[in-house]
Amino acid sequence: MIERLNQNKMIDIMEFIYETPDKFFDFYITKDRNRIFINKLDILKSLLKTQECYGLFDEGWKGLLILYYEKGFRKYVKFLAKNLDNAEKLIRYLLWNHSEELYAKLKKDNPIVSLLLNKGFISLGDRGREILLIKPYIKFRNQRGNYDKYNN
Repeated sequence: MIERLNQNKMIDIMEFIYETPDKFFDFYITKDRNRIFINKLDILKSLLKTQECYGLFDEGWKGLLILYYEKGFRKYVKFLAKNLDNAEKLIRYLLWNHSEELYAKLKKDNPIVSLLLNKGFISLGDRGREILLIKPYIKFRNQRGNYDKYNN
């Protein structure tokens, strides 16, 4: 089950973050060109208050998905999951529930990159060891035959 998280689950989320290794050091946000790793309660509290955060539960915590705006115009996605199967569940949830343009910046050797590429993300380029991916927003045809952006 995937649900949107709020500040009531902060301690549980922090326990999951501490217990789940971020092997590729991709679970961070960027503020003023500085990487801020999500490993402190005040950072997590701010994220839960201002951004979209989702948790995957299946007899315990299995994964986290964070959608955040960097400087208000690009929506980035960040994943932290126990394994690739759980990451894929989060990606499917993301694609099913969010039609807007999304970005992901990950290390090239992170296996989540290939999952995202197989699910419709496109490579915009790379810089050193990282790659920038984009999922263009999807237009849906309404009953009158016009294209509208699907609003969640």
